[in-house]
Amino acid sequence: MGHPGNRCPSQMNDEQPVPKEYPYKEGLPTAPPFPAESQRCAKCGACTSVCPVAKITGNEAHTARGRMHLLGKLTDHKHSEAFLDIVSKCLLCGACTAVCPREINHPRLVAEARHKASSLFGPSSFRSFLALKTLAHPNLLSAVTNLFKLSSEFRNNLPPDSGLRIKLGIPSPQGTSSPTPHSLSTPAHKPDILIFSGCLAHHLTPAIEQTTAALASTATGETVHRPDQQGCCGLASFSAGDLAVARRLAQKNITAFADHPQTPILTPCASCYSHLHSYPDLFKDDREWLFKAKAFSERVNELSTFLMPRLPPLMRQNALTTPPLSLTVVYHDPCHLKHRKEMATIPRRLLAMTPGINLQELPHGSQCCGLGGLFHLNHQDLSQRIAESLLAEILEARIDRIVTSCSGCLIQFHRLLPPDGRTKAIHLAMLLAHHLPSEREAFR
Repeated sequence: MGHPGNRCPSQMNDEQPVPKEYPYKEGLPTAPPFPAESQRCAKCGACTSVCPVAKITGNEAHTARGRMHLLGKLTDHKHSEAFLDIVSKCLLCGACTAVCPREINHPRLVAEARHKASSLFGPSSFRSFLALKTLAHPNLLSAVTNLFKLSSEFRNNLPPDSGLRIKLGIPSPQGTSSPTPHSLSTPAHKPDILIFSGCLAHHLTPAIEQTTAALASTATGETVHRPDQQGCCGLASFSAGDLAVARRLAQKNITAFADHPQTPILTPCASCYSHLHSYPDLFKDDREWLFKAKAFSERVNELSTFLMPRLPPLMRQNALTTPPLSLTVVYHDPCHLKHRKEMATIPRRLLAMTPGINLQELPHGSQCCGLGGLFHLNHQDLSQRIAESLLAEILEARIDRIVTSCSGCLIQFHRLLPPDGRTKAIHLAMLLAHHLPSEREAFR
């Protein structure tokens, strides 16, 4: 008998016929029916050892293999409460896909399952669900309302379709339209670089947006501009199962950047970068928008990859006149990027080249922070338990700064780190900006 972690789910029937039709809801992108996709699963159990949730619960149903078995047995979309609970307990971190020998895109299948389970997921029902959860768990309400000590002004100015509303548990206002985005002067000529800010950098911590533009301008000597009509990347809506809203937001962003079709796009948010690159997957059944989505996604650049060949020489030069930092830091890999080798290596190389930075690695390597979009709202205890082991290692190592480029990870760290403690969380751009000439303008 093999190791328990490698056992197949009970009495799997690999000869089960695949139904010819499956009741997809209107608007769902064309995709293999769940039973057919589940039969690609080799039942090897590789995913059981990397899933952050399964490590905490020990429940086979919370692994990708367990969900493949469950989805393979479905014959309609009338799901039970147990099914809704199982598909909600997924961070969509992609760790399972990274180790899957057959490269099954498990996060996409979970998002589609959530789309069908609209009684639980999606902005239209999220307010009701959150109200029920907070009534049952008052500590959840306290955590959400105290998060970042959000002011009423911020709540009122945050666009209704911003992913931050889902991440922070802020209901979308009824009968209101999105406020006019922060206006920047139209460039006198064609800009060299365009900025996709993301919700956190534009609405909550605009210093990240400004600093990213300053870094890009300093590193290249080129003009930088932020198109006003861009909005939320749509990842939060996609993760919640609201694929219709995810596609609408994608169309809005593709259109916002259409005036300069050859200009590269730079984003400071790792989660946004990952989702912007997946836009073609949203339009597999729409030839016109698929073509536009592919052209758009090919222009998107991740921050550290963009800066790596350009910034280090300038930092070394400016270090002669700028007091060097003296910080012990750890780089926290955003889950959306850490499974791509170059995306884990380049930020570390960039930090190692920064004067005064002592880059450390944690004993157990890169770990998920446990936020997972709305996961930390639906399953606060699980989210906190996932984060606790990571934070314990960080605090024991006496780290000065946790450096990351993921908006969700920053939210989680700011929520859980002691406010008066030694260790602080900081965006990668903000740390690198120490060596920037202070008089450099961010936008032209």
